[in-house]
Amino acid sequence: MVFKAFGVFPGKRNRLIKILHIAECIIMKLEFYMNNLNQSDIKSICREFFSASHRILSWKWEDRFETALAQFDADKKERVRTILKRYLRITWDSATIKKAPDAVQEISNRLNGLTSGQILFTSDPNLDDFIFCAWWPWNSGDTISIRVAPSCRKLPDSEKAGYIAQFRGWFGI
Repeated sequence: MVFKAFGVFPGKRNRLIKILHIAECIIMKLEFYMNNLNQSDIKSICREFFSASHRILSWKWEDRFETALAQFDADKKERVRTILKRYLRITWDSATIKKAPDAVQEISNRLNGLTSGQILFTSDPNLDDFIFCAWWPWNSGDTISIRVAPSCRKLPDSEKAGYIAQFRGWFGI
């Protein structure tokens, strides 16, 4: 009955069902590809970000938040922010974090929340895997710290240590 309502007669029904099935399979493959493409994108983003920033920033590993950490003088903030925005285009601050997706709010909470002046940069947080960077100006106003790490929500715990080791390698730490 539904097919007749749309002008599809029983003889064409099987063909339409096959076309719909093929379209459904293509959509499922695209969704799978987009989610799995993400880890290779993270690698590319990290390597390009490191390459663009290595003359300005010196990286080290921070165990406390499991992030790559760089500290720099506030007079470099526009240069660093320009590089960050090239790779992590979405920003959240203490006023907008409440409207952020759950994954971003979880990261903010893990980092003890955002206070005035702090910013959380992210790649697309609607994907299973994305990159974040916490921008933390020091109280003195002379120094800014940034902390960068991947968020891989569907990565099994058994694979996280290996992935973090890879991530550290992309930042040379």
